[in-house]
Amino acid sequence: MVKISPRRYRTLHSGACIAGDRCTIHKAGDTHWSGNAGSVDSITQIQVPEVQTRIAMLENGTLDMADMDFKMVPSL
Repeated sequence: MVKISPRRYRTLHSGACIAGDRCTIHKAGDTHWSGNAGSVDSITQIQVPEVQTRIAMLENGTLDMADMDFKMVPSL
C-alpha cells in the first residue's frame, strides 16, 4: 500500500481561464504519488460551439480531439 501525503494530491493546477473562450490546465510538477507524473505538460480546452468548425479544426490540425456526435466520426 502506498501512503499518500495531502500535499501530493494535487497533480494539476489551472492556468488561464477565459469565460466563453478557453481554459488551460497545467501539470503541477514532476512528482506523483504513483511514481508516474505523465508526459503531458498542459491541456487547453477551447470552446467551439459550431460542429462544422470543430471538424475543420480537427482536419487542419488546430485541435487534437473534439466533442461531437458519433455519427459525424465516419466523415473524418
